[in-house]
Amino acid sequence: MAIRLMGLDLDGTLLNEEKQLTPAVKQAVEQAAARGILPVPVTGRPLTGIPEEVMDLPGIRYVITSNGALCFSGKEVCFSAFLEQQVAERIAEMARELGDLYSVFADGIGWSDGKSHRALMEHFSNTPLSSYMARSRRPVAEWGQFQKDHGGRIENVWVRTPGKEAGDRLEEAIREDFGSSVQTLRTLPADVETVSARADKGTALLRLAQTLSIRREEIFAIGDSGNDVGLLRAAGTSVAMGNATKDAREAADHLTADNEHDGAALAIRRYALGEEETHEL
Repeated sequence: MAIRLMGLDLDGTLLNEEKQLTPAVKQAVEQAAARGILPVPVTGRPLTGIPEEVMDLPGIRYVITSNGALCFSGKEVCFSAFLEQQVAERIAEMARELGDLYSVFADGIGWSDGKSHRALMEHFSNTPLSSYMARSRRPVAEWGQFQKDHGGRIENVWVRTPGKEAGDRLEEAIREDFGSSVQTLRTLPADVETVSARADKGTALLRLAQTLSIRREEIFAIGDSGNDVGLLRAAGTSVAMGNATKDAREAADHLTADNEHDGAALAIRRYALGEEETHEL
């Protein structure tokens, strides 16, 4: 069955380790769009954090952000799955108590107190993520005002802990406090992200597909991390990157090369366009 929709993870998948699109990946997406296949970035990033070179790709009409919490058409919200405000506030308190880096995402921006914001900018300075952080993060002058301005629109809470064990403890505490109302995601061993239990990359992509009268069998998806498992399971044809985590590999139908060797381009050409071979699981 012909592919009509592509769900494309960004970090570790479409983007290389320098957080850039390679010419081969860009060309593959362009070829797919030229054949009428709709490319949809599906990312953990907020809207402000999506690179312009991705947004400028031909055929980009929709984007799914914050691990499935929001779907946009341009800058208009198509649908959303927000965290309850009191949940987001408590997780931010936990992060501040631990002294860790964190961001509370609302309206496409990651917010934190001034101390954490300065530490965040310093931590990621002179790295491939420095421009992303500068675009997508802001300090909060006063949390009471933040609540008035953004209450009810919390997309995601991200915390960078000192290491995996600290991340495990924080994840356990969040699950104990909030149970089935939230889900936690671990894209890196030290990172803990919390979204609404209703937010999921795969659920969001299927919801978008339904509005476009596209069947599951007509969806291609590609990803590399734990937060892509739902995306990979939702698609009729799914591919894990060569640099993918074990759970992402297990969720996918096929395996391609890593993001430093144009794995996304190989997979798009093979499984969305039916042209070239890539590695099999």
